[in-house]
Amino acid sequence: MQPCCYLRIDEIRRKLNAHSTPALLVSDPFNVTWLTGFTGDSSYLLVTPDRIVMVSDSRFQQQLVEECPDLDVGIRGADMTTLQLLVRTIRAAGISRLAIEAGSMTRAMSDDLELELKSTSLVPTVGWVEQLRAIKDAGELEKIRQSIAVNEQAFRTVVARLSGAMTEREVAFDLENEMRKLGADRCAFTPIVGVGPRAALPHGRLTHARLAEAPFVLIDWGAHVGGYASDLTRTLVTGDAPAEFFRIYDIVQRAQQAAMDLIRP
Repeated sequence: MQPCCYLRIDEIRRKLNAHSTPALLVSDPFNVTWLTGFTGDSSYLLVTPDRIVMVSDSRFQQQLVEECPDLDVGIRGADMTTLQLLVRTIRAAGISRLAIEAGSMTRAMSDDLELELKSTSLVPTVGWVEQLRAIKDAGELEKIRQSIAVNEQAFRTVVARLSGAMTEREVAFDLENEMRKLGADRCAFTPIVGVGPRAALPHGRLTHARLAEAPFVLIDWGAHVGGYASDLTRTLVTGDAPAEFFRIYDIVQRAQQAAMDLIRP
């Protein structure tokens, strides 16, 4: 694991100590990634005072070696379920109280664990890792900046070749293609392209409406780079927009700037 991951694990252990709970079972995939650097899914991380164990399956065996070479890993084969391997791992660690992530673990999984682990008390928790994730370190801030840079460059490239014949879907797919070419892992969310009145839909679905059908278009898009997302929205005037459009645009722009001037950490 990267050095920052060990510091994050230390923070979790301090939280466990403060709550007199010897272990945390991390089930949220985003939290697992943040704590270890592992980018796969369907895996659980067990954090104890002296051990860190990843419970996963054979699909991710090589990936775990590459991304977390020094991590203790339990890999299940076709002869057992994830639940069975989790129970075996928790029992082997001799854990009497186990904190679980109530916000991400299913009720079925927690019930099954409780049924199998008779000598272990499950302690539901909410937001333990998320509270730590909320404060970004220098490396995370740099990744966010990279994501924004990819976003902005992709937009400039796509805008330079827009035509009235293009549909909302074509603009969105062009944006996604450019973001990926610039290094994005994927879109942060499905791009939103709204022509004319469809720009009023906060999460409008892509259609075959063409840019030439109205004098303006809203584009809302984001890139996912190295685990961190960006989100930008722009409104473009593509024809002879009415005066009312510019009046409303000015009101929204001034409101946005007033909010930005007041924002503090």
